[in-house]
Amino acid sequence: FRSRRFLLDLQPDLVVVYHGFNGFWMVLPDVAPALVASDRLPTLPHRPSNLLARAEYALDLAAFRRAQFGGPVSASVDPEHSLCAHSYHELLALCRDRGIAVALCTFNMAVDRASPPEVVAFYRQGFPQVGRLVAANELHTALLRALCRDGSATLIETGRELDGRYADSFVDLVHFTQRGRDRMAENVFS
Repeated sequence: FRSRRFLLDLQPDLVVVYHGFNGFWMVLPDVAPALVASDRLPTLPHRPSNLLARAEYALDLAAFRRAQFGGPVSASVDPEHSLCAHSYHELLALCRDRGIAVALCTFNMAVDRASPPEVVAFYRQGFPQVGRLVAANELHTALLRALCRDGSATLIETGRELDGRYADSFVDLVHFTQRGRDRMAENVFS
């Protein structure tokens, strides 16, 4: 637990935690192994009937979206009993014992479940598990909300005008542009 070593020397009054992507495997273990990204974005097929072509396209697109985001997260995945939760509990106990306030920030990514399929497909080229990463981020956010429910920490919802803003706030799936950094700072400050 690195926080113990670094945190205690600094003697802070407040610890602000913005963590997510690198620890998603601790909340959703199936993001650890690499998955094969073989599906391509469907195109409108050529059919004698335009209605048939559009119906087939709609089915193909729905199947593509399911493949992007994987199957549903297993009911046995409980973020509140994950390794991630254990690490947060350690941090909260360490800070509580020393009178240090803690603020936990939600994590942001360029895509979310509402992102257009072609955008998800674009990011999938560099992040084959983009769908599972979105699911892990949702579980991580749920965990943060649960941790803050009893007042042990303050929750900072940082996604306003940022989460899912692939066009102007991110250089890749998780790293911000300058506009994204500015928006993040504004969200944390407010």
